[in-house]
Amino acid sequence: MAERIAKQKADLAAKKAAEEEAAMRKYAEEEAAAEAAKMSMAERIAKQKADLAAKKAAEEEAAMRKYAEEEAAAEAAKMSMAERIAKQKADLAAKKAAEEEAAMRRYAEEEAAAEIAKKAMAERIARQKQEAEERKAREEAEAMERFARAQMTPEERKKQLEAKLAEKKAELAAQKAAHEEEMKKTMLQMKKDGKTTEEIKAYMLEAKKKFAASAGGGGHNFKTIEELRKRPADCDQSNLENHLSDADFKKIFKMTKQEWEKAPKWKKESLKKQEGIF
Repeated sequence: MAERIAKQKADLAAKKAAEEEAAMRKYAEEEAAAEAAKMSMAERIAKQKADLAAKKAAEEEAAMRKYAEEEAAAEAAKMSMAERIAKQKADLAAKKAAEEEAAMRRYAEEEAAAEIAKKAMAERIARQKQEAEERKAREEAEAMERFARAQMTPEERKKQLEAKLAEKKAELAAQKAAHEEEMKKTMLQMKKDGKTTEEIKAYMLEAKKKFAASAGGGGHNFKTIEELRKRPADCDQSNLENHLSDADFKKIFKMTKQEWEKAPKWKKESLKKQEGIF
């Protein structure tokens, strides 16, 4: 019994010693784990601090870089604005100078046009005066002729009529000769210009028709410019100028009827308007 009790005591003592040893080992391990955890936490905190510091430094650097870029952009914009303002000023000055130059040119053109119109008016007035004087002289001559004819004998009137007919025939012959000479020159020029025979023939035929219409075989319906301005019913309304005699035509338009045919349409219309027969 005493042995069993002693053995139990020994077993209990051994168990207690083992439990205490296990408890001490476990405590030591927990102490070590706690110390390790404490060191890991410090490292993590230190790392987080380092990371935060690095992040803050990067953000500050980025902010400074952005600020520098914005400053540079603002300076560039300021310079660009100054350049734009300077360019606008230069453009406005150039535009103003161009407008002033155009205005001066228009003024000069208007002055020149007014001078031309004044000169044309003076020429028309002078021409009208001359025509009035010529008309008066012609009317007086006709009156004198009528008076003289009334005093003539039948034989004298016959001689006068024959003389006028002879004068008219001579005038028509001269016109025909001048026309034929002009036709020859024109034909030679057309040949030099390389015109075909058909083109030359067509032009000559048309020119002969126009000459025939102008000359009228001695019975053409000639009118004075004053009569044509009244647009008589027996005249070609589209070509009133054809009813002028060759002498009147050249006197009024400063060219022959053959030269008239070669003149451009705009020039013909302008001259006809000036004379009041367009």
